[in-house]
Amino acid sequence: MGAAGAHALRYATRRRLHRRCRRVRPIGWVFLGFLILFFRILPATTLVSGLLHARRGGTRVTASANGIRIQEQSAWKAGPEKLITAPKILDIDFSPSRSVVSSTRHGAGDEPLDPRTERVLMALSRLVPGGGITIKTQRGLITFGQGLGDDEIRYLHSIVRRALIGSA
Repeated sequence: MGAAGAHALRYATRRRLHRRCRRVRPIGWVFLGFLILFFRILPATTLVSGLLHARRGGTRVTASANGIRIQEQSAWKAGPEKLITAPKILDIDFSPSRSVVSSTRHGAGDEPLDPRTERVLMALSRLVPGGGITIKTQRGLITFGQGLGDDEIRYLHSIVRRALIGSA
């Protein structure tokens, strides 16, 4: 076999190899599609949704002597409106993040916490967002204002209470 024959054999072998690789090509496209979906499209939609939620999302609370109306707005649409009439409201409660420390103290029983542990709990309680305001009704519990700071929760609680009493 001369040089021309060896060259023809290499060419034919390459050609068979390329033909085999072409059969695998659709699998490569599917794999590339999954990569694009999971590492490009999903993070982009999550980013856009987060930006829209920060811009348009929130909770609108309207309190009066007649009751409380709560409507949550997401990034894409407004949620159902919850209307709670004043006679159905049993209590309005709020839980600031510092209540975590007090419940931990209570859970320890009669034993006092050492000062180091108490300081760590106080530092951690500043990082934990507040539990929000909970409205206790005959049908159940409704919570709003989660993630607000302690001062904001206290302020919102006092405004909602005054509006329900009718002195606002």
